[in-house]
Amino acid sequence: MPAWLGELAHLEVLQLDGGFKNMDSEDDEQTNSSVSALPQTLGDLEALMVLTVTKCEALEALPASIGRLTSLEILRRIEACHALPKLPVMSAMTALKSLSLVNCARLKELPCLENLTALEQLPLNSLAKLTQLATSINKLMGLRRLKLVGCTGITQLPSIGKLSLKSLCIESCDALQELPALDALTALHTLALQDLPRLTTLPTSIGLLTALTELKLYNCGFTDVPLSIGSLTALQILKLGVPARTWCAQQDFRA
Repeated sequence: MPAWLGELAHLEVLQLDGGFKNMDSEDDEQTNSSVSALPQTLGDLEALMVLTVTKCEALEALPASIGRLTSLEILRRIEACHALPKLPVMSAMTALKSLSLVNCARLKELPCLENLTALEQLPLNSLAKLTQLATSINKLMGLRRLKLVGCTGITQLPSIGKLSLKSLCIESCDALQELPALDALTALHTLALQDLPRLTTLPTSIGLLTALTELKLYNCGFTDVPLSIGSLTALQILKLGVPARTWCAQQDFRA
């Protein structure tokens, strides 16, 4: 990756795709995914607002200088960077609104996020080595959308009661055993829980989510469903995919 990249003073959008085919190769399946490092001059792109890094399978680290990108608003997708074990310090990236991590097989932890006060969206997908979310996530007062899909090593979530979430989606997190308290999420509009076999209980406090308009419950380990769901009078969309035995003891939804 050329060092002159940092000289592009007016660059606002940068997409690095290691998955494009090498047209000079006789092998139709060969891709340019062997980049193991990005230049430190990446941190000199003061105007950069959107950064995407995909299919750089040999990438072992993002440069520490990325933390100087104070204008960056969207770290759109760090995807299929299978050799990447961690992210650099991001505490100075206070303009960041979206951080998306997808299919990074070796990523074990997230950096401290508490200074990212502008962060609105945090989708995490197929991070098999990730075992926990830092408690600092509860300080992301601007966070509106949290999505966890295929994070199979996470057994529990930290407190999220101080957040003003509008959407919470948790899917295919096989080890997840319990949810944090939900009662303070009074701005929540969408709650989706799917393919969570070890999640055996749904908090009765779900009935306090009075702004909830969409509820999706599919293929979880619930042994019963709280009657307090009947208190969700703003609910417009209800999607249920649960065993019949879950409902057999429920006469109605009235709290």
